[in-house]
Amino acid sequence: MDKKLPKVFANEINHDINNNEKYYKSNESKKDLEVFKIDESNQSINEKINKLFLDSIHKYIIKAKIITVDDVIETKIVGRNRNSILTLDKKVIPIKDIVDIESI
Repeated sequence: MDKKLPKVFANEINHDINNNEKYYKSNESKKDLEVFKIDESNQSINEKINKLFLDSIHKYIIKAKIITVDDVIETKIVGRNRNSILTLDKKVIPIKDIVDIESI
């Protein structure tokens, strides 16, 4: 490594940078914000689901026992979105219907 490499040109910044303030645009309204509020009753269920994904050895497929309002389901969870859990056997289980969830 006896060769000298060329210097890299770095332009000097001598002014304030506030691109986020200039170019930020949002179309949220009060109606949109109400839709995304988390119910306090589902908070413990959401915490349990988050804990399943964080504590699980296998991040992609999680064996779980889900107790819903209607029945008890032993399945493999593949993923989740804001409102539901997705299973390996192509079922979509709404989080609002879940009473309890635990890892098997």
